[in-house]
Amino acid sequence: MGHSLWLYEGDGVSALEKDDKVIFPEQGEEKLTKVEPQVNASEPKLSIRTDPEEFKKFHALLTRDRPDYQPFYFPLNPNSKDPMDNKSWKANRITVEQAAKYLEMGFNIGIAATDTDILVLMDVDDLEKVGTFKPTLTVISRKRIGKHGYYFTKDKPAETIFEDSAKQNIATENAGEIRAKWQYVVGAGSYVPVSPEELERIPETDRANAGRYTMCNELPVNEITFNDIPEVYRNCLLEKRQAEVSAKIKKESSNTNRPPESGKYRSKLWDLTLEDVTGKNTDVLYFFQ
Repeated sequence: MGHSLWLYEGDGVSALEKDDKVIFPEQGEEKLTKVEPQVNASEPKLSIRTDPEEFKKFHALLTRDRPDYQPFYFPLNPNSKDPMDNKSWKANRITVEQAAKYLEMGFNIGIAATDTDILVLMDVDDLEKVGTFKPTLTVISRKRIGKHGYYFTKDKPAETIFEDSAKQNIATENAGEIRAKWQYVVGAGSYVPVSPEELERIPETDRANAGRYTMCNELPVNEITFNDIPEVYRNCLLEKRQAEVSAKIKKESSNTNRPPESGKYRSKLWDLTLEDVTGKNTDVLYFFQ
């Protein structure tokens, strides 16, 4: 027989056996609405490979030195990086106890950095391109190659790309990303299957962990500033700044070969120096020759 699915009102879909009930901490027993699954009766029982104990250990380390910090956890679909379909993940925040329960049932967990918290997520896809980064609590992802570094920052959230703040999103082409404002990574204890090709690229000594998100150290969460971010991310941001300034200057000078006369209609872009864009004291026109 296939699994019966139950819809937990207000908290998503859970894969349970018939007549099972779920009691979420601090909420008591809630009404569950049965939904018959659309599966073949001959399908084998779902193999749960998520690890709630790994998640609990991770959470304890993440909050050990900052008990005031409350992580933004939310459920992801089983064997997937994608949020559940019943509502926006930003409106589906859950407690650490609920997150552990979801993992017990085979669901994955996402952890987000928001625009009001202190978390900065460093998503490292290419270790060679990123190089060394400030030691901190780190999770290795499903392909056993990429890593997620967890940091706290005192930097104020950036409102534009021209601010030197660690609290902003920076997406490189293929080295990785800084995720600090309403972006997330898959949390420790989750499981997403790898393809046969991906499995072949994993060292034999680590293939037993293929698909798993596990901690690769138990370091305390370190603090990070903009200048602590590896150069590949900062260079990416610099290129975006230069491109934006260049595009605006080109647009504003399309009908003239010289800057506008001073006055209320003169754009401040004409007064920008490279130091404004990059923090370095060099003529901005060098980059647009």
